[in-house]
Amino acid sequence: MGVGGVEAGGDGGAGADPLLAVDTRVGPYRIVGLMARGGMGDVYRATDVRLQRDVALKLLAHAGTDDTQRIERFLQEARVTAGLDHANIVKVFDVGVIDGRPYLVAELLDGETLRVRLGRGPLAAEEATRIAGDVAAGLVVAHAAGLV
Repeated sequence: MGVGGVEAGGDGGAGADPLLAVDTRVGPYRIVGLMARGGMGDVYRATDVRLQRDVALKLLAHAGTDDTQRIERFLQEARVTAGLDHANIVKVFDVGVIDGRPYLVAELLDGETLRVRLGRGPLAAEEATRIAGDVAAGLVVAHAAGLV
C-alpha cells in the first residue's frame, strides 16, 4: 500500500511545491528520490544519516497563507501515530518543519500498493480476506487513538 496514504501517480495536488532534489538534506535526512506525489504532499525515500537506514519522509504541501492550524493538526496526528505500536500501522520516527512545511519520517515499507496489486487482476478470496482483516485490525487501533 502507499506510504502515508499517498499513492504514486496521485493527483499531483502538491504540484505547486517544487520537488526536493536528490541529496537535499531535511534535518538529518538525505533525500534519495521521490516515491509518490499526492494531494497531501510528497513522499520521498530518504536516508537517516545518523543511523544509516532508509526511511520514508512525507513533506506536507503548502496550503496557503495561514497554515498554522493545519500544521499543528499534522504534527499532533504524527505524535499520536508515533505512540502506536501495531503491525498494521506504519511506525513514525520523527517530525519537523522545514521552510514552513511540516514533515514526518516513518519506516520505509517496500512493496506494491493495493492499487497496483488489483491492477493485475482480482484477488483470491483468501488473499482478500487476509488484507481486509489486516486493514481492519490497524483501523481499530487508529480509531481507538482518535485518528480515524
